[in-house]
Amino acid sequence: QFETLPPVLELPGDRPRPAAQSYRGALHRHVVPVSVFDAVKRIARQEGATAFMTFLAAYQVLLSRYSGQEDLAIGVGNANRPRRELESLIGFFVNTLPLRGDLSGDPTFRELLAQVKQRTIDSYANQDMPFERLLETLNVERNLSHTPLFQTMVFFQNFPERNIDLAGLQIMPVSIEGAHSGTSRTDATIFASEVKGELQMLIEYATDLFDEDYVRDFAIHLQQLLGAIAEDPGRRLSELEIMPSEQRKRVVEEWNATAQPLPAEATMHGMFEAQVARAPQATAVVQYADAGEVERLSYAELDAQAERIAAQLRARGCGPGKMVGLFLHRKPHMLAAMLGAWKAGAAYVPLDPSYPAERIAWMLEDSAAPVVLADPELIAELPAGAHAVLSIDEALAADAPTPVSTDANASASAEDTAYVIFTSGSTGRPKGVRVPHRAA
Repeated sequence: QFETLPPVLELPGDRPRPAAQSYRGALHRHVVPVSVFDAVKRIARQEGATAFMTFLAAYQVLLSRYSGQEDLAIGVGNANRPRRELESLIGFFVNTLPLRGDLSGDPTFRELLAQVKQRTIDSYANQDMPFERLLETLNVERNLSHTPLFQTMVFFQNFPERNIDLAGLQIMPVSIEGAHSGTSRTDATIFASEVKGELQMLIEYATDLFDEDYVRDFAIHLQQLLGAIAEDPGRRLSELEIMPSEQRKRVVEEWNATAQPLPAEATMHGMFEAQVARAPQATAVVQYADAGEVERLSYAELDAQAERIAAQLRARGCGPGKMVGLFLHRKPHMLAAMLGAWKAGAAYVPLDPSYPAERIAWMLEDSAAPVVLADPELIAELPAGAHAVLSIDEALAADAPTPVSTDANASASAEDTAYVIFTSGSTGRPKGVRVPHRAA
C-alpha cells in the first residue's frame, strides 16, 4: 500500500506551514452527543464494521473535503495486544499503524467504509511491524516541516470503564487535558473515547498552523458529517453535508450573496467601454519582464488603441459575421486587438505563433477570416491564403489616418460570436467552436 507514498496532507490552515515544526500545540474538546454516536454505531453494525472503522472513514471524508486531496494517509494508535494473554499485562505495547485512503471517483460512504474495513483488517494482520521499521523499509525522505508518511493521527479508545483493584495501590484516571504539555507532534491528533454513550474527542493541534476557532469548526463539521452519514450511508461523498444549517445559511446566503445581474444585451466591448467611462485613468493592464515593468496602459489608452484598430478593420471589410485572426505575442496590444475586433462588430480567432503552419492554415481557411492582425516579426511565418495581413504596428500608428468605415454603425449583439476557439484536433482536424458575447 505504501510502495508509492501519499502526498503531504495540506489542510488550508490559518497560517502557512513553517519550514521546521516547533511542536507547539493546544487541545480542543468536543463531545458528539449520544444520539449521533448511537446512529454511527448502528451503521457500523449494519455494514459489519466497527465504530472505529466508521469514524475513521468519516474522518477521511472530512480531511478530503478540507484539503481537496483524494489520496491520504492517517496514523492510527493501536493497542498492539492481538493475543488474549497480553490483554491484562501492564505495559506500553502501543504501535502506530499508517492507513491509506483512496477517495477517488466519488464513491458512496458505504463503498468507502468497505474499503476502510478491509485495509484496517489487513493492517492489523501486520500490527507487530514497528512504525520506525516501516519508515526505514520505505526509505521515507525526512522533512523538518512535517511528520513522515502522515500528518494526522487518531487514537480511538473503547476499553470498558471499570475499577482496577490492586492491593496497596489507589488508581484513578488522569485527564489528558490537565496533564497536557502544550505540544503537538502532528498537525492534528484526535483522541476519541466513548463515555456514557457520548463520543468525547480531544483534538490536539499544531498552533503554528491552526487557531482554536478553526479547530472548533473542524470538530463541528466532523459531527455534522457523522450525522449525515447516519441518515444515509448510501449517498456519495460529495453529497454529504459538513456544515450545520445555520452556518451554511450564513456562508451561502450572506457571505456568498455576491451575484450581480448581467444586462440582457451586454457585450464584452460594451462592458469594457462602461468601465472606461467610470475610470478612464485607472490602470487597465501592465506588462512585466525579468527586468521589471515594460508597459502600462490606462483604460482610456487601451480604449483609444482599440478604436484605431477597429477603424482599420472596418475599412478592410471586417464587421458582423466576420472573423479576425490574431497572430500576436502576449502583450498589451493583443488586448487592444481583441477589443478592436469587437468594436468593429467582428469576432476574433486566436492563432498561437507556436502552432504548426498546417494547423494555422486550416484555422484560417475554416474560419474564413478576411484579415489577420500580426506582429511584424511574425508576418513571414503566416501561411499563404485568401486573407489580408495587417501589421499591428500599422494599425496602432498614432499618425495613421482614420479610414472611412464601410459601416460606421456596425456593432455586435449579445448573441453574436465573440471569438472562435479550436479543439486540439488530436482525433482529426481541429473544430472551431463559436462563443457568443453572452456566454463569454
